[in-house]
Amino acid sequence: MLSVEKAREQINIIRQRVSAPVNMNFFCHSAVDADSAREAGWRQRLAPYYKELGLDPAAPVNAANRAPFDAAMCELVAIHGEDNAALIAGRLADRAAAGEFSVSRRQ
Repeated sequence: MLSVEKAREQINIIRQRVSAPVNMNFFCHSAVDADSAREAGWRQRLAPYYKELGLDPAAPVNAANRAPFDAAMCELVAIHGEDNAALIAGRLADRAAAGEFSVSRRQ
């Protein structure tokens, strides 16, 4: 949703306004390429619900595209707090075992 540049800008704005720790959430998944056949299958399967709600099943969907947590975002996190890069890298290595992780900056 946010590029590294936009995330940096938002973090700086927050840091100017508060001195408390800042919580950041990231998505640790593998990116999936768009698949029009799969999309068509879902639209067909959901068509009765679209009809029931008076929605056009052919209408384009504005879906948020969340990029996976990567090295650039890891660097941003390390800059804006304690150097958590090693901790984050370790947690990313285990991401197949866990659906979520959290890195906290303790005061």
